[in-house]
Amino acid sequence: MSNKLKADMNFLEYPTNVVDFKSKDNKIYKLKMSDDKYYKLVSRADDRLPSSKDKIIFYYFLKELKNNGFKNNTVIISRYKTAKEIWNNTSTNRYKRIETALSRYKGVTAEFHGCFFSDGKYSSVEFGFIDNWGIIKETGKLEIKFNDYFIEQMKKTNFYRNIDFDEIKNLKSDIALRLYEYLLKLRLPFKIGIIKLGEKLTLAEAALYPSIINPLLKRSLKEINKKTSLKIDFNYNSSRKIITFFPAKPNSQTIQNPEENSFNLSDDTTTKEILKTLSKKEFTTLETKAKNSLRTQGWYFTDSPRSKDIIKEEMIKLFVEDKEDILVAQDRLNDPKAEYVDFEKIKKELNLE
Repeated sequence: MSNKLKADMNFLEYPTNVVDFKSKDNKIYKLKMSDDKYYKLVSRADDRLPSSKDKIIFYYFLKELKNNGFKNNTVIISRYKTAKEIWNNTSTNRYKRIETALSRYKGVTAEFHGCFFSDGKYSSVEFGFIDNWGIIKETGKLEIKFNDYFIEQMKKTNFYRNIDFDEIKNLKSDIALRLYEYLLKLRLPFKIGIIKLGEKLTLAEAALYPSIINPLLKRSLKEINKKTSLKIDFNYNSSRKIITFFPAKPNSQTIQNPEENSFNLSDDTTTKEILKTLSKKEFTTLETKAKNSLRTQGWYFTDSPRSKDIIKEEMIKLFVEDKEDILVAQDRLNDPKAEYVDFEKIKKELNLE
């Protein structure tokens, strides 16, 4: 059976999951193009929006539905087989993880307001992805009924890319999966503002700064280039805040604009000495930003010395790029088209008051 499936490019451009997976009350994601043109993903269930881990499970069931010839838009399959083929692990907690993903996708609705592309035109549509799911009492197998509109759109569309499930299931980073989807639809070279890219990757507002987005891109692309057939590099123009994606050369490393690191501290300056230069308020602000940055990368924190060292390393990285953060924040504060930005929060975070 084939492990490839069609991915409608509407859902490569507009995500069906979010990477801000730490937030338990994360129920709405919105990407605004104009006042009357926007995309919204809404969780109408008790749980939050799906994460990238949920998306892998969702893709697996779509693959199985396709291999079954889309019969009744329904998949009947054992949890054992599902867990075995996704993780090669059939423990009880994997069964529960599968059920959590199904519940989240059953509860989510995608709203396209003037931005859904089909049959050569843009329209407004709203639909879910899974109508219902359950466990058959007699067999213990899962029965999953997909939304008819969603599946018919996937089957008929000529506006798509093929996704290899064997590739994406090996992506460990939540951001890498979302970035992979977005890159798959692009014609290279492609330019995009770094803040807009962060929004499309569904990063939390607290992470929408170049000093956070840039290293995330570098790490995620390294994983994508290693584990998938995509081979892509990028350049970052720090003065214009523009990312340019382009095909990677054989054996190349992710390229960074040299001016990006123009504000550096001397190599012999220690972490302890750098942090000593900060006031208590500056230290707390920088520590919060560092933790937000690490959370978007999937880090969990404990009171161990190792966790504290990782946080301090991230604080130093953000500290040396602070000039860029302040300039970006000022640009956003002065942008008359950016009404949706929480100006007061940005000013408070960067001590611009």
